[in-house]
Amino acid sequence: MAIIRFGAEGWRARVDNGFDEPSVVRIADALGSIWSVAPAGSRVFVGYDTRRDSERFALVAGQVIASHGLKVWVSECACPTPALGWSVAQDHRCVGGVMLTASEAPHEYGGLIVRHMDGGPITEGFADVLERRVATVPTSARGPIERRDFVHAYMDALVAACDTQAVRFAQPHVVVDTMHGAGSAHMAQL
Repeated sequence: MAIIRFGAEGWRARVDNGFDEPSVVRIADALGSIWSVAPAGSRVFVGYDTRRDSERFALVAGQVIASHGLKVWVSECACPTPALGWSVAQDHRCVGGVMLTASEAPHEYGGLIVRHMDGGPITEGFADVLERRVATVPTSARGPIERRDFVHAYMDALVAACDTQAVRFAQPHVVVDTMHGAGSAHMAQL
């Protein structure tokens, strides 16, 4: 099994050299172990981007985390990382989040970003504990998950934070290239 090291923005590896289901399972198991000390009814949110197999990996990661007795909500569609972080921060029962993405890395990469209960990045100390908890053998334990919408409430909050009258008055011309990212379907709606 590959050695897992977390950087400031999580872990990533090439899909042909380390990013695979066993590695995702090993990380999810470690996260579930860490978060399982939270009070009963605690939640974890899991999101994913538009990369190949991201949804499948998100479902597996969610099931592994749920096997630790946590309630796990997996996004019902590809979602931008900020939507996941915002959703985590809005729910006082949420102890953290996981995003299956390699962010700005090329499509040959997959990755996993972890969010703290405030929706922001994990600390270096948390990353160190996480690395030490990653087992060498993936678990076969799985638990139940639910699918939820993380995107629409986030988009509503973005609109509420804007001066929509000023935007209507200015009638700006905007070009957005999401480069096939998780925001692709959502930017036009926004």
